[in-house]
Amino acid sequence: MKSTIIKRIMAFLILIFCTVAISACSTQSQKLSNTKEELSLKAEIKANKKKWNNKVKNVPIINYPKFDSSSESIEDDHLNFSLQLIKGLKDSNLNESTFFNKNTVINATVINFEEMKGKVIGPTTEVTILVNKVLSGGKSLEGRRIKTEFGGGLTKVKYVYSDFEGNYHGNDHGYSDPNTQVFAATQAFPMPKIGDKIVTQVVNFSTISKGQRENYKTMYKLTSKNFYPIRDPYVLFWIKKGDKYQPNNPGFAHIQNDEINKITNRINTIMSKK
Repeated sequence: MKSTIIKRIMAFLILIFCTVAISACSTQSQKLSNTKEELSLKAEIKANKKKWNNKVKNVPIINYPKFDSSSESIEDDHLNFSLQLIKGLKDSNLNESTFFNKNTVINATVINFEEMKGKVIGPTTEVTILVNKVLSGGKSLEGRRIKTEFGGGLTKVKYVYSDFEGNYHGNDHGYSDPNTQVFAATQAFPMPKIGDKIVTQVVNFSTISKGQRENYKTMYKLTSKNFYPIRDPYVLFWIKKGDKYQPNNPGFAHIQNDEINKITNRINTIMSKK
């Protein structure tokens, strides 16, 4: 009788030991897998950054005088951050609740840039991002690589210094050849670097005009399945600096907005949690 009880106890102890060992191996294997993926991602980002930097390092930079193709423009070489922010904050009717509720807010890592050739109005750059975390909205994007676009990018100088009638004014700015390649930079949206971590609100491409959807599909192979535009990059966009996220638009250094501060604090609270 005692022998049977001892055998059962031994069998039970062996079972527990095996379970713990298997669990430990599984955990270790998962850690190794995660480490391998992280190293692979770092190597990819490093290679992409080097390739992009080599592509743009000798290209002259022009401060693009328009915010985008649909907004009002301020015809100066230097954008007025404050005017754009006031307009954006007023139009968005922004508060902490409306920012998160029923909207898709993501934290992502910038993986790669791609030149969007042939954009006559509003030069932009195609961006591949990895969605690390969905802060608000459906979780289907979490862990996925998706496409979006940043304002500014490589373009021909004629697309920057031509008016709506097609008259070229580049000569007034030192560019006699209208086909000179330049980098159009939007001061109200300093372009994040490859490898940077961001927080922003994205929308489904199906909400954009049919004409633009067809154009993007034909020219850049961007569809509602892989492309998610940023809702308002001048206002609703944060970038990680040090261990905190802060608004990307430099204009916030001159304009303090209570709702933006509340959203920023909440973003940092969420992102501080593992």
